[in-house]
Amino acid sequence: MNQDSLFIEGRTCWRKRKAERAAVLIDGADYFSAFVEAVDRAQKLILISGWDIDSRVPLLRSTVEERTRTQLGDFLNRKAARTPDLHIYILVWDFAMIYALDRELLPVFKLGWRTHRRIHFHMDSHHPFGASHHQKIVVVDDRIAFCGGLDFTKRRWDTTEHRIDDPRRWDLSFPPVYKPFHDVQLLVDHEAAASLGELFRERWKSATGKRIDIARATRQSTDPWPTSVSPHLTDVDVAIARTVPPMDGRPSIREVEALFRDSILAAQSYIYIENQYLTSSIIAQALAQQLSRRQGPEIILVAPLNTTGWLAEGGMTALRALVLKKLYAADHHHRLRVYYPMVQDSKEHPILVHAKVMIMDDTFIRVGSSNLSNRSMAIDTECDLAVEAGSNKSTRVAIAHLRDLFISEHLGVSPEECGQRISRFASVIAAVESMQNSHRTLKPLPDQLPEVPQTFELSFLLLDPEKPVAPEQLVASLLPKESRKMKIWQVMKPVGFLTIVAGAIVAWRWSFLGEYMSVDVFLGWAHDLQISRLTPALIIALYTAGTAFLVPLIVLTTMTLILLDPLTGFVCAFAGSLSGAIVTYTLGYLLGRGRVRRLAGTQVNRLSRYLTRRGITAVILARNLPTVSYTIVNMAAGASRFSFRDYLLGTAFGILPGLSALTLFVNCLKSFMVEPQPFSFIFLLALVILFITAGIWTHRRFFHPHLQPEVINGPGSKMYD
Repeated sequence: MNQDSLFIEGRTCWRKRKAERAAVLIDGADYFSAFVEAVDRAQKLILISGWDIDSRVPLLRSTVEERTRTQLGDFLNRKAARTPDLHIYILVWDFAMIYALDRELLPVFKLGWRTHRRIHFHMDSHHPFGASHHQKIVVVDDRIAFCGGLDFTKRRWDTTEHRIDDPRRWDLSFPPVYKPFHDVQLLVDHEAAASLGELFRERWKSATGKRIDIARATRQSTDPWPTSVSPHLTDVDVAIARTVPPMDGRPSIREVEALFRDSILAAQSYIYIENQYLTSSIIAQALAQQLSRRQGPEIILVAPLNTTGWLAEGGMTALRALVLKKLYAADHHHRLRVYYPMVQDSKEHPILVHAKVMIMDDTFIRVGSSNLSNRSMAIDTECDLAVEAGSNKSTRVAIAHLRDLFISEHLGVSPEECGQRISRFASVIAAVESMQNSHRTLKPLPDQLPEVPQTFELSFLLLDPEKPVAPEQLVASLLPKESRKMKIWQVMKPVGFLTIVAGAIVAWRWSFLGEYMSVDVFLGWAHDLQISRLTPALIIALYTAGTAFLVPLIVLTTMTLILLDPLTGFVCAFAGSLSGAIVTYTLGYLLGRGRVRRLAGTQVNRLSRYLTRRGITAVILARNLPTVSYTIVNMAAGASRFSFRDYLLGTAFGILPGLSALTLFVNCLKSFMVEPQPFSFIFLLALVILFITAGIWTHRRFFHPHLQPEVINGPGSKMYD
C-alpha cells in the first residue's frame, strides 16, 4: 500500500479521533468489572448498544452477594435512582423469532415495566429483513467508551484462565454451566469516546425517530475511567469503522470491509486474527492473495472448533470449510495456520472464540463487533475500532505486547515468554508451535475438513448473505425441500389433541382414576355449571384471556363442550371466540405491526398481505386452517388495519363449520364415555378421518399457494414493512 496511513475517512473509517488512553479488556470478567466501575462513576449519560441483553446477568461473580447485587437490570435501576441527572439509553436488536429460545423472554417488557423512568429501552427493528443490529458499544458521559464483541447477555462471562470447572461460569440456561468463552473489548477515552456517543445517537434516532438531548459531562467532572484498568496505549489516533446496510434510500456503508481488506494486503510480516467466523468472500480473497506471494506474511487464524447456535451450527462451519479449502490451496509457501484454543483434563474442552481481533506487523490492532463474514461486511450494523502505530516506537511496542497477551493466554504461558520466543524464532508460527502443550494450547483445526456438497453451497450462502434477504427465504433455505411443504403432522396437531382428550376420558372411565374421580362426580360439576347464571360470563372471560395469552382455541372450545350441554356449550364457545377475537384484534391495532411482529415473527407480514388481498374470504379460510394460529390472525388483522366489519363477519362465518363439527365430535365422545357402543366408536373414528382429510384438502387447495413468502430480488424490490 502506498498510503502513509490505512485510515482514510469516508473509505476505511468514519472518523479518526484522538484517545489519550486505550486499554484492551480480554474476556468477560475484566470487561464486566470495568463496566461496573464506569457505571458507578457515571453522572449524566450511559449509552448501551448491543445485539442482545439480559437483565438477569450478574456482572460480578466472586460471591453470592456480589452476583445478586450486580444483576444488570437491578444494578442499572439502583444507579438511576441514586443519580438524579443520569439518563440511561439501551438499544438492542429487535431479534428474529428464530432466536427467541436463546434470549430473555420479552426483555422490552421486563425493562419497560420494572425500570426507572430515566432508563430508556428500545428494540431496534430499523434495518432490512435478514439484517441485524450488531454493534456492541457502551459510552459513559461521552468521556469513555467500550467497543468490541461482548454483549451483556448469558454465556458471555469468563476469566482468562478459562477453568474447566469454574462454578462462576453459570447461568439460567441448560446446561447451567457453559463452556469456556473468549471475547475482547477495547476501552477508549477523549475524542474517540465522544464520537462513539455520536454514533449511538445517530442509531437511536434512526431506530426511534427521537433525539437524545442530554448534555455531556464536563472535563472537570469525575473521570469515569475504571481505576482497576491500566491503559495499554496512550495518545493514539483511533479509527472508527462501520457497516450500515442500505436503508431508506441511503447506500450501504462498508468501512469495515475496506479496512479489513486494506490492512490484510498491507501486511508484510504477520497477520494474527481471532474471529468467530471465516466466511467472507472478500476477506478470503485478500488472504489468499497474501498467501500466494513468495515473501508474504504469516497468517495465524484463531477460531472456534465449531460455530455455535442452532442457526449457525453446521451451516457457518460448512461455509468456513469452503473458505479454508481455498486458502489451503493458495498456501504454496506453508505460511497459514488455523488453530482452535482448548483446555484439557481427562478430555478436551474447546474454548468458544467469539472475539473479533486483528493484529498486523506490530503496527496495527483492531477490535470490534464485526465477524469475518459476508453479513458483517454488508448487512449487519457493525462498529470496529483500530489503532496504527506508524513510526511511533512506543505504540509499536505496546501493540506487540498485546499480541503476546492474546497468544500467551491460549498457550498458558507468560506474555514475556511468548515475546521472547517470537523474537528468537523471528516467526509467530514457529513460536506458537514451540509452546504447544497438552493442557492449554492452540490446536490445529482438523486437516480433514468436512466435505460440503456443491448443491448445499448456495443454500448455505443464505446464512451469510452479501445483501439483505427475506427471513422466510433464509429459513426455507435451511430446510430440505420436502420439509418446506405442508406435512401431515401440521394438520394432525388438533386431531392429536382430541385423541389425547378422548384417551384421557376413556382411561378415566375404565381405569383406577375412576376410583378417585367418578364420572358421576364429573357430570355433577358439569350440571352445576350448566344451571349457573354466571357460566356464560365466566366462559367468555376465560376465552378472552386465553386468546390473549395464545391458548389454542381448540383447547378452550373442547373443554367448554365437555363441561356443558351441546347447545349451551356451542353458544358460549361461539360468543367466547368472538370476544377473544375482538380483544386481540384491538390489541394488534393498538400495538401496530412493528410490535406485533416482535411477538409473532414475520408470519404477520404474510398474513397481513393475504388478508388485505382476499378480505372476508381470507378470514373465513384462516379460521378453518389448523396450521394458522387464531390469535396471530387476530393481531395481524388489527395491526394491518383490516376492516373491523369484514373481520368480524369473516370470523363469525369462519368459526361456525369447525365449531359445529367439534360440538358433534365432543358430544359423541361424551355419549361413548357414559354408554360405550360399537356404533359410537365407529362414528368417532369416521369423524377423525373426515377431519384429517378436510384439513389436508383445505390447506393444499387454499392456503399454501397464497401464503408463500415473497422473495426479494435486487435493490429495487420492496422490503417487508
